[in-house]
Amino acid sequence: MKRILLIGGSSRIGQHIIDTAPCDIDSPSSSVLDLKNMESISNYNYQNYDCLVLVAGAGMRHGKNITFDNVDLQYTDDTININCTGNTMLLQKYLKHNTEGHVVVIGSNAIYKTKTPNVIYSATKFYLDRLLDILENTYEKTMFIKINPAKVSSRFEYNEDYIEPEMVADSVWHCIKNNIKKLDISNAR
Repeated sequence: MKRILLIGGSSRIGQHIIDTAPCDIDSPSSSVLDLKNMESISNYNYQNYDCLVLVAGAGMRHGKNITFDNVDLQYTDDTININCTGNTMLLQKYLKHNTEGHVVVIGSNAIYKTKTPNVIYSATKFYLDRLLDILENTYEKTMFIKINPAKVSSRFEYNEDYIEPEMVADSVWHCIKNNIKKLDISNAR
């Protein structure tokens, strides 16, 4: 691998990926490449990358009580626009210029839950997971890797039972090195 495009480098997971990258890594800020802004997605130069790592996402509760009963339009729009529309358009543009190599998506084990208070977030993560399954059959020279952690400690919410971001980031390199297409990471305890 020679050059990686990382989306979501400001997160704790993203920061550890940058710190441990074995090659050149570009991590544009949201002022350059914003998953809510289709123009910035269209205008970014995706040429000459070996790997795309998607960490960016929206909709985590971070301690907030967001259930289907009290979800509002802004939260719904943001979560769907980033997790579904933005990631879809980014993948489309990226794969147009890079038809082989690796695409790594940090998803969530929320894709397995049918009983969860965070309905919108879980549904968007399921969408992205299924999208990769279909893209894998279309782009046969690209290895699509799905890493689905349970709850991860963040700047906004820490719990000693949650997974540390470093563990998720280290899993990226482990999966790429060992050609592992899917890795589910359970809570630490």
